[in-house]
Amino acid sequence: MDTCVIRTKGLTKIYGQTKALDDVSMTIKPGQIYGLIGQNGAGKTTLMRIISGLAYSQDGELQVFEGMRPKANEEARKRIGTLIEGPALYPHMHAYGNLNADRIQKGIPGTACIDRVLRLVDLTETKRKKVKHFSLGMKQRLGIAMALLSEPEFLILDEPVNGLDPMGIIEIRKLLTKLNEQEGVTILISSHILSELDQLANYYGILHEGRLVQEISGAMLQEKCKKYLYVHVNDVTRATVILENHLKTTNYEVRPEGVIHLYDYLNDSAKVATELSLGGIAVKEIVPKGDSLETYFAKTIGGTSYV
Repeated sequence: MDTCVIRTKGLTKIYGQTKALDDVSMTIKPGQIYGLIGQNGAGKTTLMRIISGLAYSQDGELQVFEGMRPKANEEARKRIGTLIEGPALYPHMHAYGNLNADRIQKGIPGTACIDRVLRLVDLTETKRKKVKHFSLGMKQRLGIAMALLSEPEFLILDEPVNGLDPMGIIEIRKLLTKLNEQEGVTILISSHILSELDQLANYYGILHEGRLVQEISGAMLQEKCKKYLYVHVNDVTRATVILENHLKTTNYEVRPEGVIHLYDYLNDSAKVATELSLGGIAVKEIVPKGDSLETYFAKTIGGTSYV
């Protein structure tokens, strides 16, 4: 069996008459930043709570690292850090005091871990500043610091950039990239800001109404969402000769019914149209196309909105 951080099979969670999770089978491998995408109520937080041991499923299997049985999973969860539904902070205490209280609650010996995580999240200079005076971004970074106290191999983050301004979002992105690339931390992250998730994640799971409708690698997603010029002409063969001889590009695909997908000259469609026209080609249409992550997600779940 391949090495994994998380593997679920047929995971199902029911609240009353509602299936919050419906037969979810997913795999998260070491080193991934796994982006969990879904509308409100899709089951993202429920799935994260079950993985972290804060909730339990009625059916299905969950493997946490090498564990499969409940006791093995419980032991394996010591290797997980979580930030779900926002950090629980004491506003009248400073960052150091909040971390120390959390350290004691988790049974982590010694205070060296506090200075270590403060450095990681770039809060060393503010460790004596009361949390009530923190910006939202600083509070989120402190919440991540709390999740990192036990030096986890796997980090679960539920909407960590929700409500942040652009600079706060950039700070969190840089932090998570550093944790993944330099510290080797595998990350499961959900976010409504799909354009931001697109800059961070290298693997994705799409949840819809409790069901995992797709898992897809970042590389495959980029290929599916690849930008191109949609060029509709009357003579594809002659048009490709002009593309190669006059515009010096072979970065195109010939599609049915006189259509070419051109992956160069995305910002200079006028030049392409001019060269084709000079070559005697009738250009019926030339427009930039290609899905964003938001558009791809909407198409995947069969809707027009992702929030």
